[in-house]
Parts: sequence; structure tokens; C-alpha cells
Amino acid sequence: MKLLSTLSFIFLIFSLSVTGNPVLSAYTNNEQDENQKENPENVKSKSVFVTFQDKMVSVPVGYSVNSQVLFGARFTLSGQNFLPQDYSKIEYFISPIKGGKIEGTYFPQTEGFNEFSSVTGKFIISADGKDGSDLYMVEFSNGVFSKPEKLPLNTSYNEFNGTFSNDGSKIYFTSDRPGGQGGLDIYETELIGKNKWSEPKNLGPAINTSADEQCPFVLNDGMTLYFSSKGHQSSDNFDIYIVTQGDDGEWGEPDKLGEPINSDNDDLYYRMSPDETRAVYYTVGDSGEGIYELIFN
Repeated sequence: MKLLSTLSFIFLIFSLSVTGNPVLSAYTNNEQDENQKENPENVKSKSVFVTFQDKMVSVPVGYSVNSQVLFGARFTLSGQNFLPQDYSKIEYFISPIKGGKIEGTYFPQTEGFNEFSSVTGKFIISADGKDGSDLYMVEFSNGVFSKPEKLPLNTSYNEFNGTFSNDGSKIYFTSDRPGGQGGLDIYETELIGKNKWSEPKNLGPAINTSADEQCPFVLNDGMTLYFSSKGHQSSDNFDIYIVTQGDDGEWGEPDKLGEPINSDNDDLYYRMSPDETRAVYYTVGDSGEGIYELIFN
């Protein structure tokens, strides 16, 4: 199994109120159109949040419902895989949003961590096992991260990069199990009872290609999916794509995100806040390899 992983976004808006001056109004519209062409992803700023040190990495796993904190996981890479070798070795942290940006990383042993006792969250982590990589669920409640609970979706193949839908009724994840489009594919499963999930469904050829797809993430609307792919309009590296699902349940044509989000390196682990004002992801930017934060207008 091969994989890499990760997160980031940026936009600038000009606002001008004009009345009774059609010439100035037309000029302003042209200026806005040119700005949109230069910055189609509407990114206001892009900055590094945390850089990787040797084989010690940190990855984002999701935001709180109110978009005020980011949950993350820190671990040592196992071999060439972008995964920890043992789920019990993962350290979890919280990073609050203060002054409009992520500020610091708080681990359970860090002074000030008890300030987050009212925060709640639920996310999925991945770790290597004797039968390939597996998915585990972790919850944060009353100031404590729960022990990882192995999900019943795992097989003797590799399952990783899992994420919940906003209401927790669906899980999207990556697997190299047989029956896919080729390589790594993205699957979805739906909650059908207490701790019971439906048979995972491959998202199909609109999203999955003969190359590798991974790192799915769904917006609050439940119909907008971000993911990373080496297929579609990409080749050697993973790029981030966006695709929407129609009312008929069919996925549309994925669009590749532009600069300054996608780079000439792998771009992975894209996570957007529930209020859609910011995002984080893995990339190699001006400050090196790590997790970058994007702020949108």
C-alpha cells in the first residue's frame, strides 16, 4: 500500500458601493472580474500551521461544530506509509481559533487544556494493523479523548482517511479492496442501526479512476465532496478536487482546485470549517512540508 496525506485556502474581496455612476460601476465590475481570474479560489491568506519534523507528523481530523477549534492527531510515520504503526501511539490535540487564525496546539498534558472541557467532537483516525490499515472512531467530550474504537467497516485490505458527514449518518473513506475502479478508491457507508453500517458503496467512475483517490471530506450540505486524486486532470501528484451530488444522487464532474491551494507536490487532508471561512490541508509550501491554513473571504 502506498499513500501520502493532508490541508489549506485564500481570497480577496473588494467592496465598492456606487450609485448613479454607470461608468464607475462598470469599471469596478471589471476590476472584480480580473481579481476573480487571478484568485479563482477566493483565498485571502495561506500560512503554515505546523511543519513536519523528521518522521513526526501532525494531521487535521476536523473542526468542532461551531468552527472554534480544530482537532488534530500527531504520530510517528511507519515506513513509507502516511500512517502510524499503532493507534495507541497517536497523540491528539486541540487548536483554538483566536484572532481569526489557528493559535497553538494543546495536548491533554498542556497547561490550559482544561479550557476546552465544553468542546465536543467526533472524528476518524487510521492506523496500520496486521491485516492492513484500519479505521477507528475517537470522541472528545468533557475534556477527554476517548479510546479509539475500531469500526466494523474494516477488512483484510486497507481502509483509511475516514470522515463523518456533518450529521454523523454517513462515513466516507478510502480503500484498496477488490471491486473498485483501480488503485485506491473512495467509498461511503450509511448508519442503519446502533453501531451498524450499511455495506460500503464505491462512489463510482465519476469520482474514482484507475489511479488513486483518497482523503474525502463532505461539507455540511451533504452534497459537496472534496477529495485528492492522481487521476482526472492530475498525473504524478495528488491534487484536491471538488464535486457536487445532484438531487438524483449522481455525482457531477469533479473540478480541480486552482492556485494557491493545489501545488506541484501532493495536496491532501483538506478539511473546511463548518462555517466555510477557513480550511486546513497538507502540502509543501513556502515554509516547508506541513499543514497549512487557508482563510477565505
